[in-house]
Amino acid sequence: WGEKWTSALTPAKTTGSRFEQPLPPTIPQGTKIGWGVRAWDGEQWGPWSYSGAQTGCYFYYDPAIPGKPTVTSQEYPKGGVWRGGVGEAGRFVISDSQGVASRYELTLNSVAIRSVATTNGAAQVVELAPTRSGPNVLEVEAFSAAGQKGASVSYEFLANAGADPVARFTLDEGAGSTAVTSTGPGLSASVAGSATLGGEGKHGTGLSMDGVYGFAESTLPLVDPTKSFTVSAWAKPTQYGMVNILAQNSTFQSAFQLGIDPAGMPVFKSPPPTPTAEADPGSRPPTMSRSPSGNGVT
Repeated sequence: WGEKWTSALTPAKTTGSRFEQPLPPTIPQGTKIGWGVRAWDGEQWGPWSYSGAQTGCYFYYDPAIPGKPTVTSQEYPKGGVWRGGVGEAGRFVISDSQGVASRYELTLNSVAIRSVATTNGAAQVVELAPTRSGPNVLEVEAFSAAGQKGASVSYEFLANAGADPVARFTLDEGAGSTAVTSTGPGLSASVAGSATLGGEGKHGTGLSMDGVYGFAESTLPLVDPTKSFTVSAWAKPTQYGMVNILAQNSTFQSAFQLGIDPAGMPVFKSPPPTPTAEADPGSRPPTMSRSPSGNGVT
C-alpha cells in the first residue's frame, strides 16, 4: 500500500461546486483502488477525506466494453418468416460476442421488459411472447459489471395474429334475456340466480350480479386445462372479496378460477398437478384437495 499518484490542483471554484479530475492511463485494471481528496483555500490545506474515523473510498477500474449482442431464435427467426402468434412464447438466445457482459437489458416493442444476468457474456435463453401481430422488435443492450454499455442490437421478427378465441361472450343481450350467446357455435350460456342482463357494461350493456348467488353458466367445458390457455374479462366490482369472475367448475375441483381478492387485486388459481402413486401395496392412494366452487361467468 502506498501513494501511487497525486493530481495537480484543480482550477478554483466557488464553495459547494462540483469538482472533477481526469485519472492517468496508468491506473491498474481489476485492482481495488483507494482514493482521497483534500481542499485548499489558497492559504491552508484541509484534512484528507480518509483522515480519522472517516470511511475510505474505493473503486475498481475496468474499461472492458461489451460487444454487440447476438440474438437468435428458432421459434421466431429473422428473415420475414411468419411464426407463432400474439401471446405465444418463444425462446431467444442472447450472448455477448466480446465475453464481457454481466447483464442484458431487453426492450420489446419500445417497452422495457426484463433484465437478464449473465457472467462474462455467456449465452442466456429467454422466453418472450410477441405483444402484437406483424413485426415485433426486440432490442438488447449489454452492460459490463462496471456499468459500461456496449452497442445495442435490434432483432425484428414476424408473429401471426394468434388463434381465434374458443368462445367470446359479449354479454350485451337486452334486459330480461335469460340466455347469453357466444361467438363459438353451440356454446350458449343461461342466466341463473339473481344475475340479470342489460346492466352497465364496459362497452354497451353487461351482466349484473349481486355477489351472493348469480351467474351465467355454459353446460359445456370451454377450456382444456392440460394445455396453455388464456381467459380474460371486464369487471366493475362495487366491493371486494374472495369472489370469482370466471371459472370452469367441476364436481371436486375447478379447472381454473379468475377472480378478485379482498384487497382488490386480480387472482388466478388452478389446481396443482395430480400426484402419481407408487406401486406399493402399503402406500395410501393420493388424495385430491377440494377447492370451493365459485359462481362465475363462463
